[in-house]
Amino acid sequence: MGACCWANGVRAMTANLQVDYKRPLPLGSAAMAHAKLARREGRKCFLSATLTSLDQSTTFSTSTSLYVAPRQQQQQQP
Repeated sequence: MGACCWANGVRAMTANLQVDYKRPLPLGSAAMAHAKLARREGRKCFLSATLTSLDQSTTFSTSTSLYVAPRQQQQQQP
């Protein structure tokens, strides 16, 4: 999820991370992670993500997180 922040031009640190496990993922299995920036409020970035099978028919976990950018970074952004 941190990479999602970076992809949106935000260098931030994890303040909160919640993961809900839906199904077991066997060791060595391939899976796909989908993350998105849900919203941004000042220095705060709220993200959500899912971990699914490659065909997206099975969801293994869902998560939400809060990332916070350092104060000096917020001042540099328009």
